[in-house]
Amino acid sequence: MEMDKLHRGGMLGIIASFLYLAFLGSGEISTIAGILGEGSAAIIGFILFLIGSAVFGGIYTGWVEGMATGGWQTLVVGLVYGIIWWIIAPNIIVPAITGGAVLALDLSGAHFYAHIISGVSLAWIAEATGGSKEA
Repeated sequence: MEMDKLHRGGMLGIIASFLYLAFLGSGEISTIAGILGEGSAAIIGFILFLIGSAVFGGIYTGWVEGMATGGWQTLVVGLVYGIIWWIIAPNIIVPAITGGAVLALDLSGAHFYAHIISGVSLAWIAEATGGSKEA
């Protein structure tokens, strides 16, 4: 796997994550910081959010992007990718750290829609920048 694809994906993931934050609001940063404990600063939450976003994008461009063949298929791949991350992040990783209920899948929650927005926008931005054609 080429490091250029991972670097590109990291940047695209960070860009797509700002749409995620636009949907959920900046309170998400405080929530992420709160996972580490009450004394954690919001800047720590923001840094962790950016790291997670870069991983989100890097995995997409490194392994998933090749499945997106263009047009509506790209949007479907992004939709599925967002849903997979919705299952992984707020329904497995966060509850495992905080002691909450693992896989308490709530389709009515804002996180579900935020992850879909982020996944679809990541796929769309990657396609718009010619990513799948580079391989």
